[in-house]
Amino acid sequence: WTILRNLEMLAEGVRRELIVLCFNTATLDEFQGSFASVAGRHPIRILFPRGLATGIKPIDGVAFFEAGTMKNFFGVNIFENVFSAPISREGVLFTLECIFIADDHESMLIYSQDGKRMAVIITLPFITSVQSQLFSQMIARAHLVNKI
Repeated sequence: WTILRNLEMLAEGVRRELIVLCFNTATLDEFQGSFASVAGRHPIRILFPRGLATGIKPIDGVAFFEAGTMKNFFGVNIFENVFSAPISREGVLFTLECIFIADDHESMLIYSQDGKRMAVIITLPFITSVQSQLFSQMIARAHLVNKI
């Protein structure tokens, strides 16, 4: 309930666009109602790993993209190797489900920690601005799956 309420507040605060990185379509389905209020007012762009957008039902006002290859200066495919893969730290497994970015002002990460769903809300401008720019670049290199 707390995650849903915070996501609804994030959606209400969108003034330009909502960017979503989705790694779990069940999570996206669960929170689809939160998109309805945004989709009528502002564009929503959702980025999926390759193959995950197949079979996703279209949502009015929402553009779906499949990730292309984006490597940082270390030569690592950021989307595939950093965001899509679970991370193990000291015996705890962290799996990213979705990242929501409202404009470049606020973001929300939904993840599971050993199967327990958790979320982090970020409002620090240094982080949200970098996230927005990075994810916009990922979308620019992605393949459009459907049109708004």
